[in-house]
Amino acid sequence: MEVMGWICPLTPLEQRLRYLANQSEGQAGVIEPYLVPLLYPVGLTRETQWWLAVALIVFNLMVYAWWWNRWRTPHDSTHP
Repeated sequence: MEVMGWICPLTPLEQRLRYLANQSEGQAGVIEPYLVPLLYPVGLTRETQWWLAVALIVFNLMVYAWWWNRWRTPHDSTHP
């Protein structure tokens, strides 16, 4: 969602539920004031978001490759 600039599919639901609860749509949640500065620091550019996304995907691929290789490799129970 972040990389493509799309809106989260839960946002319209949240807005509707806030409306039904007579809360303003712009009202922040309990933890939102603390999370937003961490997720979107000042100076975060679109290019930086892309690089972070690429790094996250590469990291995930490395972890899955390690896990897959470990899963496929037979383990000899006689050696510790």
